[in-house]
Amino acid sequence: MILPKIITVWHNHKLKKQELENIYNEAEKIENNSNQILDFTREIKNLDEEFKVKITESLWSIIYSDGLSDMYEDNFMRRLTGLLYLDKKIVGDIKERTKNKNK
Repeated sequence: MILPKIITVWHNHKLKKQELENIYNEAEKIENNSNQILDFTREIKNLDEEFKVKITESLWSIIYSDGLSDMYEDNFMRRLTGLLYLDKKIVGDIKERTKNKNK
């Protein structure tokens, strides 16, 4: 189950466990009714770059919480960060920093 990983990552953001569970449950409902990554990026891509970087850092932290990243996770992040119009250099730096932190 991914929920414990999400709780660990978002603990630094001072959210309560119940808030995280609510967010997770709501996200799961939305995800079950959608098959397009565009549905999820449409709202985020118009926000400032700092917020998009935080989202990217959080997602890489979740991916590397087991110390590994597989080709599907890499592909997902490449597509996602492209849709968010994040610079590849910034994304690469975030990925390496997160990977080294979780070794």
